[in-house]
Amino acid sequence: MLDELLERSRRALAELDSLFNGAKSYFSESIDGIIREFKLTEEEVNKLNRFKETMLELLDRAREQAKEKLPKLVAALERRLEGDEKAATIERCGKVLRVRPAGERWFVSAHFRGCWLFALRIHNVNAEAVFPDVLKLPPENLESLQSGWRASDEGYTPRDKRPVMGTTKPWQVLAWSATRYGNIYIAISTLHLNKRGPAIAYYLIAKDWKQQWRGSSGKQRARAIARTSPLGLLTMYLGDGDKSPKSFAIFVGYSCEYYKVATASIVVETAYKETDYGRLLDVIKCDKWLTLKNIKPKADPVHAHFNGYTFCLSRSFNSNGTPVIRALALTKSEGEAQALARALAALGVQATVRREKKYWIIDVKASDLAKLAELLPEWRNALRELVEKKKFEPRGPVTRKLLELAGSPPLP
Repeated sequence: MLDELLERSRRALAELDSLFNGAKSYFSESIDGIIREFKLTEEEVNKLNRFKETMLELLDRAREQAKEKLPKLVAALERRLEGDEKAATIERCGKVLRVRPAGERWFVSAHFRGCWLFALRIHNVNAEAVFPDVLKLPPENLESLQSGWRASDEGYTPRDKRPVMGTTKPWQVLAWSATRYGNIYIAISTLHLNKRGPAIAYYLIAKDWKQQWRGSSGKQRARAIARTSPLGLLTMYLGDGDKSPKSFAIFVGYSCEYYKVATASIVVETAYKETDYGRLLDVIKCDKWLTLKNIKPKADPVHAHFNGYTFCLSRSFNSNGTPVIRALALTKSEGEAQALARALAALGVQATVRREKKYWIIDVKASDLAKLAELLPEWRNALRELVEKKKFEPRGPVTRKLLELAGSPPLP
């Protein structure tokens, strides 16, 4: 353990200036970008500039403290590993070990969780600053964003129940502060000595808010709200999302909840169209947001709509291996599925309804799909797109009929 701590401490010392200079540049550029891209009053601009100055000052103070402690830690560990048992002591505090250089009050905590996690505490580097309301959201949108943060990373102070955020991601400082705007207590609390390099930990308290979702039951209520809203899903993803370019997934406890890839597109669209939160995430260069925007469906499905529902048109094969076209829609209840089937039947279009896991599927097969295409121009356009993508060969009278409709111009 001490060998590994020494290696990481040496690396942290070597990378300290680049780490803190990078953080300072990030906050300067990002806050300047917010000032430039958003329509703010002079007072709001002044508050953001003071917030920026506070962050830069705290980073300078934290760097000086780390610069003082890390050489002492490295020297003490080197002596200890050379045989001087008194150079550094190892104390046990529950499951956590404390490595303390001789004669020092401070220590490095060491906790094994699959690998060693080392943390050097930074003491008394804190201040308060105001983050203005740059988004100016209606209450329902703001609550949705707050619910997602609470469902994932946000906690609250035990005494006065103020919302709290701890993070090593600079963008999260700004993304969260924008949803808990007002007077914010900011502390640089820890320098993590990670395998991949050191990381700065920030601790924030939104002093103008009370946590509206308290306790474990409150977190569950926040999660239930977040799941029903694209904005809530967004901040839940920003907190606990799986940063994968192929799937839209969010960690909940020890499990992972997967959402349809199409939902990711709805989340992104809502963040841009209904709020300025998407634009803010662009300005502050949020890497998770960029990943979310780039998630694409594995297949590029062709869609058409009927009665407020989206049908996916696809090619499948019958028992003889002949390609056929069908259209499928999903509903969450049998009642919705049966109502949709009745609406189709009113047009002379027969659909089958079946259950599959949590959903009900409405299935329109080729012969009835032709009736929809004859009646609705959107469905003919969708057929044309599907034919172009899948390169259909006309086999059988039904398929030939569909291909004829796909080649027909839309009704005037």
